[in-house]
Amino acid sequence: MNTQARLSLGTAYTSWDGRQLETSTQTNNGRHKFGYTGGSFKNDSFQQNNEKNYRLLNYRYVNNDQQTSVTEITQGKFWGGDKGFSVNQRFWYGDTTLNVYFRRSRMGEGQPLVSFAGLQFAIPFTPRENKSLEHLGFRGVSQWTYSLETKVLEKDNIITGGYGEVPRIGDSLVTTFNRDRNSTRYFDTNLSRMRNAYLNLGNN
Repeated sequence: MNTQARLSLGTAYTSWDGRQLETSTQTNNGRHKFGYTGGSFKNDSFQQNNEKNYRLLNYRYVNNDQQTSVTEITQGKFWGGDKGFSVNQRFWYGDTTLNVYFRRSRMGEGQPLVSFAGLQFAIPFTPRENKSLEHLGFRGVSQWTYSLETKVLEKDNIITGGYGEVPRIGDSLVTTFNRDRNSTRYFDTNLSRMRNAYLNLGNN
């Protein structure tokens, strides 16, 4: 089993102090992955609702050996206090991803369920090799992501925020480990790409 854990301490959204724990365990062939993300933050400047506690379980399944189609389910309590789930279907085209998702949650037992459907694009936004001079270096961000979503299963389409949010505390484990592509199966099916990168970067 391939297992990692990441603990973050500090400030989120400029005014919330606390900690977050993230774990990831996957089979060696990368087919199945289980994860947990939980955190506890507090903002003493608020007299009410000054704590954020979220707990999320995650399961990811790779649909083919090439790992170009991935299904992911997340369930639990989100940053905003809403409880529910999200289902993601992600398609890989080289290093670019298209994610189709559905999310459904509610703020409390007596509150209505709110549902969203959306599309998300993510592309790498950095050179394959970090170029540097003696006193100057160039490095891009890990990836660029853009999302479009809308409320569904409702009679209105009023802009509604605060649902299904997971705070980003630095680079996640997914980002750190090659955007969730660090399994033995991925390396075995992409030997030609890694060989090409090794030859190009090694000669430089």
